[in-house]
Amino acid sequence: MDYYERIDRAIQYIENNLFNHIDLNDVATTAYMSLSNFYRLFFALTGYKVKEYIRYRRIDMAGKDLKLTKATVMELAIKYDYTGSDTFSRTFYNIVGYLPSQYRHIHHKYVFERIDIMDEYYDLANENIIKEYPEIKVLRKIESMRIAYFESYNENPEYHSFKYLLEWAKRANLLTNRQYRLFGYDIFNNYSNKHGYSACITIDDNLQIEDDMIKTKYLEGGLYAVTTVNVKEIESAWKRFKHWVKLSRYDIGTHQHLEEHIEGVDLSFDYDVRLMMPIVEKSDYEIVTSPPMTVILSQVYGDEENVPYEAWRNILNWSRNNVSITESRYYAFNNYNIRRKNIRRYYIAMVSCKVKPIELEKGLVLQTLEGGKYIRTKCNFNTLPKAWDKLINYINTSDMKVNPKLKWREEWHIKDNELKSNSNPEITIYCPIK
Repeated sequence: MDYYERIDRAIQYIENNLFNHIDLNDVATTAYMSLSNFYRLFFALTGYKVKEYIRYRRIDMAGKDLKLTKATVMELAIKYDYTGSDTFSRTFYNIVGYLPSQYRHIHHKYVFERIDIMDEYYDLANENIIKEYPEIKVLRKIESMRIAYFESYNENPEYHSFKYLLEWAKRANLLTNRQYRLFGYDIFNNYSNKHGYSACITIDDNLQIEDDMIKTKYLEGGLYAVTTVNVKEIESAWKRFKHWVKLSRYDIGTHQHLEEHIEGVDLSFDYDVRLMMPIVEKSDYEIVTSPPMTVILSQVYGDEENVPYEAWRNILNWSRNNVSITESRYYAFNNYNIRRKNIRRYYIAMVSCKVKPIELEKGLVLQTLEGGKYIRTKCNFNTLPKAWDKLINYINTSDMKVNPKLKWREEWHIKDNELKSNSNPEITIYCPIK
């Protein structure tokens, strides 16, 4: 049972006992959680403390009774588990702004309805998928969160990252705040070729960090598919996610994979965690087969700051003078992403053409781009680097593999054969896949 379902179960228990004495230990037991973890998660998901929520629901119900029945204030105090009419009246006034005796005779209406966690947070899935994968749920879009995090690449990175983070959080008095949430995720250092782990805790936007080892950032929001498993079952759960996504209306997203440690962290790592797989609507990425294409290209060597402008200027000038044989579809490629040292950096601008030109200006080359299978997505010039990062991350977390025999490319949607320095053209990026 997912943690959202557990909180929803607790809310239903509260709903069934609004007329009775409610022991919060019993409510936490209904949610299969310790009292401290229940307090924290209830607040995180509803925005209310448990006692506060019960109080608001009871006042909502009492308000209806005042309007619809002739029950006395004392009778309502007893009905809703108050020690006396004075305590009930004072609570009613603090919440509603009127005494019960006044509220009964005015048009003002106080409403605090039952919070439906499942409806608020979960998106509906196909019935057949629910039957085959009942443990996997889809969360509606989660907003971005500011986190403090510590990364470890030691032999036991999960242990060391959480140990340091929690010791820091305790010194910073963060663990007394019931609003915090704990996350973690695997990381990889390309330069040292080491796997590690990043332990995270949510923090307020204005919190200042005084430990140089603790970093902060915002986790990007988005859609997530979630399930709850024991730490020892994480690997098999991720495999089920990948099978599930093939049957769903989603693709694997590029925002951060997460493990939420809702029960806190037991450094023996023998407890349940909530896995959160990022997902996107399938329309965000598209797999296409591109036929071979004849292009005129300008390849200019030099640094990234200057040569792209020269390459584009060469191609656009030629294209404007040869409109009859061009298709006005513009592409680009460069090798600035290669990290090896001592290689010549270059930028290529291209335009597709319908027929072979009779002659070409100096610096322009006729070439046929090999066709093949690509995955593509759209962005604009300002979001181009981030779009590439997301696409590569998406490929790495799926069953696809990059095809090194084909070159990636960008299609620049340039209007009127003109590219201005302050323009922000639409761009479709293509990554070759096997």
